[in-house]
Amino acid sequence: MLYFKRLIQIPRLPESPPNFLHASALAEHVKPVVVVEEEEPPDDDDPEPLIEVSEVTQPSLQVQPQFDIFDQTFGPPNGGFDDRDIQIENMKREMELLRAELERIKAEAQRYITQLKSQINSLEAELEEQRVQKQRALVENEQLRMELETLRRQNAEHQSIQATFTEAEKRAQATELRYSKLKEKHAELVSSHAPNTELLRKSADTVKMLSASQQTQEEVARTKQQLAFEVDRVRQEADMKLEEQKFEMDRLRHELEERRAEILRVQATLQSNEKEGDKLSSSLTVLQEEKEALIRSVSEREAELASLRMDAQLQQSSLQQERERSTRELSELQGKLQEKLSREEQLQQKILEEQFMLLQGTVSEAEGIIQDAVAKLGDPCTSAAPAPQIIL
Repeated sequence: MLYFKRLIQIPRLPESPPNFLHASALAEHVKPVVVVEEEEPPDDDDPEPLIEVSEVTQPSLQVQPQFDIFDQTFGPPNGGFDDRDIQIENMKREMELLRAELERIKAEAQRYITQLKSQINSLEAELEEQRVQKQRALVENEQLRMELETLRRQNAEHQSIQATFTEAEKRAQATELRYSKLKEKHAELVSSHAPNTELLRKSADTVKMLSASQQTQEEVARTKQQLAFEVDRVRQEADMKLEEQKFEMDRLRHELEERRAEILRVQATLQSNEKEGDKLSSSLTVLQEEKEALIRSVSEREAELASLRMDAQLQQSSLQQERERSTRELSELQGKLQEKLSREEQLQQKILEEQFMLLQGTVSEAEGIIQDAVAKLGDPCTSAAPAPQIIL
């Protein structure tokens, strides 16, 4: 791992990632480049470094725990959220808020529609009631017109009765005048004392005529009284009926005015309700347009969220593949490093064994030389000879 890290230099990613949806950010983006360090050529003149056998340290074989640049570059294998994950979560929350807002608008629109339907039903009921009242008023007006025609006929009959009464009075006056003339003539005849029979006969005829005229006058008087009584009765009945008809006409006129005022009021209410219905219809249209706009916005957000999810899945899959590839490469490099370390350990062990064997051979050779020297020193024949120098 240390060998791989010393071999190449992987640059750090920027703290704020560029927005590739804008061309300016794409132009300003600096692509990270992996720099491979060139190895220095070995000097042939330099002697090979000797391996210190005495200092075989195990800490050199251990890898110090430090921050891995792969984790910094590609992120931890099972790390936290990415920026796209945060954006997706934000989009999900916005979608939930939009759905809640859409449901609230739908409920409010349904409530407005229910209120409008109830108002329309109440207005239709009021309009039907007004139509019934108007029909009833028309029927009552027709009845009043018929009663007025009846009153007019009764007035005409009353006028004809009054004309008959006037004619009867004129006839009675003429009869009274004739009776007075006959009475005067009878008085003249009585005063003249005409002795002749002719005059008596005429006087008798005159008396008969006078009695007949008196009977006729009495009959005329009785008829006059009856006619006067009948005329008074008819006049009283006509006056009473006229008063009743006037009162009824005033009452019906007052009711007609009230009905007209009520019809005008209902018409004004109906017009105001129609205006309010138009306003509610326009507001309902606006709400429908807002609903359609929200539905379009939700569909656009859903499409955008789906594209973001797809991009995130692709990015995650590519990132997972890159992580797997990096993990495989890292495991391969670690295996190579472990293999190299094991070879180095085997080489060091072999060198130690060879040095130990060399040291043992040197020691055994020195012991043989020392034993030979001791033997020569103990031999008097060879004791005079100079002793060999042993160089260790």
